[in-house]
Amino acid sequence: MTENIFSMDLAHSDTRVSIYRWLSTLFAREIDPETLDEYQQGAGELFLKELSTIPALTSVVKALEEQIGQKNGTADHALELAGNFGFLFLGGGGQQSVPPYESVYTSKKGTLFQKAEQQTRRILEEHGLGVLKDVREPADHIAIQLELMAHLDEISTKAASTDTEHADELRKQQKTFLEDHLLNWVPVFCANCVERDPGGFYAALAQLMLTILKETQYLIQKH
Repeated sequence: MTENIFSMDLAHSDTRVSIYRWLSTLFAREIDPETLDEYQQGAGELFLKELSTIPALTSVVKALEEQIGQKNGTADHALELAGNFGFLFLGGGGQQSVPPYESVYTSKKGTLFQKAEQQTRRILEEHGLGVLKDVREPADHIAIQLELMAHLDEISTKAASTDTEHADELRKQQKTFLEDHLLNWVPVFCANCVERDPGGFYAALAQLMLTILKETQYLIQKH
């Protein structure tokens, strides 16, 4: 198959937003065989090639592509990745699991529904957002925080063309959420994924996420 590959640029809000939402989806649920097939020979494969054009992401995307490209049969591979997802994020690994909730990493007792969850929920509500009823996850789940980050980036960029003062306020909120929440726990989350992932797919995905967040922090500070 042939495609026109274009270079993605993290300096552009639409690039960051699409990546945040893509990551959110992958950390929200297991990959099914159909989706995995898309990453091997469809639109997902093209998206990864586009991601690899970002210099800061080239090596981590390559590691992700190597994991996706395993040729043990799409269905079997998807089942293996689903098992790794359950081991890491659904408690299947017991003490070796990697909880995807900020509260576990930032509260004294390391339990769910602590201050970080309440703060994230409040920010969601301020923007007319919330956790879908069928999601049944605390608001400080990594997938939900990434979706919130995408929203803040998107609306601050849109506001810049009509209300620069409001846009500046939204950028400050985005910066605060990034630094006080995501970057306050994702580095440890990422390190644990790298150490404990039985396969390597989610280790690579976590490293890619952390790189994106650090690059975003640099861009916000530069702005």
